[in-house]
Amino acid sequence: EGIADFSKEKPSVCLGKDVELKFDIHTLENLVKKISKEFAGKDDILDSNVTIRGKKETTYFINTEGTKIIQSSIFYSMIMDAETMTDEGESLGTFRVLNYRTIKEMPDEKMMVAFANEMAKELGDLKKAPKLDPTAVPVILDNNNSGVFWHEVVGHRLEGERQVSNNEGQTFKNKVGRKITSNLVTLVDDPTLAKFNDQYLNGYYLHDDEGVPAQKVTLIEKGMLKNYLMSRRPIPGFTNSNGHGRAGGNADPIARMGNTMLIPEKAVPFEKLKEQAKEEAIKQGKDFY
Repeated sequence: EGIADFSKEKPSVCLGKDVELKFDIHTLENLVKKISKEFAGKDDILDSNVTIRGKKETTYFINTEGTKIIQSSIFYSMIMDAETMTDEGESLGTFRVLNYRTIKEMPDEKMMVAFANEMAKELGDLKKAPKLDPTAVPVILDNNNSGVFWHEVVGHRLEGERQVSNNEGQTFKNKVGRKITSNLVTLVDDPTLAKFNDQYLNGYYLHDDEGVPAQKVTLIEKGMLKNYLMSRRPIPGFTNSNGHGRAGGNADPIARMGNTMLIPEKAVPFEKLKEQAKEEAIKQGKDFY
């Protein structure tokens, strides 16, 4: 298509401050043991795991264009999973994964016990629930599932490289300026946003893994496709990076999301949403709602 293989970008210099990993291993060891005992005391739980992690990641980046970057980040996570089995021998599981940028944000013992009990109740309810055949019904996605939905179904498909790769479906190629979803939807990716509602965000960074400053990008505005997530791999109509070139481990950087936010043009209270879902199910003649 006559496009360059690599974009030209202005050099950046950012020698960030070092950060400290605050991790009291003995306190957290005792906490993990206490929460594990919560699962151990429940007869229906066949297997469970409780993990708390702390990681410090420092990136050193230099290139021949004059870019020099040192940036450090701290990541904490709490992972809990549990498994049970139905009377018919079918395995059922549930889990919680919570990520944080500061140790102060991590849940205390009382909250973790509540998570464990909540998971045990979920498994108990699943074990007793009737097994249903596959069906299509109106559903309400909670915030966690909605985030995963937009990440997988839309976010990845708006990555620049996917618009030119023959191994991809190229779902949104050449669709900039066209309506691709409801007018109620605006989708923004902003890796420069460090906090939201007083919670630190894992998708925050100052420079991407190609040394390009992070940028806020409006991907969809009121249903209309406006832009793609761009690394330094140009695509037709988009010759420069917008600071989304990201890499896992030693892999080559490619366009990836940072903090992807769905901004509704019209918000509906949850109870009203339930009423609407019920009405739609009845309208479609579904057996249950």
